[in-house]
Amino acid sequence: MEYLKEEAILSPTSIEEIFCQPLDNNGKRDPLSEMESKVLMMSITSTDEQIGEIYRELKEKYNLLSILEDRLEALNCKFDNRAIVSAGILCKTPGEAVMYANYIAYKCKKDELDIFDTKAFCASVFPMGKFSDDTLSEYWDKQKVRTRNGSDNLLDYIAAAESISK
Repeated sequence: MEYLKEEAILSPTSIEEIFCQPLDNNGKRDPLSEMESKVLMMSITSTDEQIGEIYRELKEKYNLLSILEDRLEALNCKFDNRAIVSAGILCKTPGEAVMYANYIAYKCKKDELDIFDTKAFCASVFPMGKFSDDTLSEYWDKQKVRTRNGSDNLLDYIAAAESISK
């Protein structure tokens, strides 16, 4: 694995230029699974009360939703419960939740979206599906930084995400 230089954590555009843009341009995508498609359709067709209940239950039982949500908040990216439920079920690991949060914030900035909602989910952020497992693994490795203390994740440095933070 090739590591980024420590200077990458200091640049306010590093996450956008090193991670998000290449992922957007070159990442292989897979269609949503049947279950993921059902969750997306349910999130679109549910009442606000129903989606609120589903959101609360998922957040209580599924910590990846909290990781995704917390990172989006740190990036000043607004979202609604429908989109966060749909995006949250795409995440299988904490790393994937962090990668998707940065990617969502990048797409919202790039496409000038005020909020990550189901329209943004379908039309802008994931119009061609989710990223393949191989792509997520590859880009997880590409964002690793060699620091004085060993290795670290570029995506954990909010200062490196300033350009995608609203």
